[in-house]
Amino acid sequence: MSEGVKPNLMLLDIMMPKMDGFTVLKNLKENDEWKDIPVIVLTAKGGEEDEQTAMSLGATMVMTKPFSPVQLIQEVKKVIGDA
Repeated sequence: MSEGVKPNLMLLDIMMPKMDGFTVLKNLKENDEWKDIPVIVLTAKGGEEDEQTAMSLGATMVMTKPFSPVQLIQEVKKVIGDA
């Protein structure tokens, strides 16, 4: 990313290679430059424990796969205030 450019929102999957989404989320929220960016966590697991973990680490919301593209767009608009 270019210096000084920050996203309005991040979509983050839990299951990723090398580093899981919980670790990425924790690192984001501990970084002063990135901590205020809303994060929607995406997961295929759908367990309550994963949702609680994501929310406790600072996720704005959790979406369980599968979901429709329309549903994702609606939720993104809600989070960034464009709904």
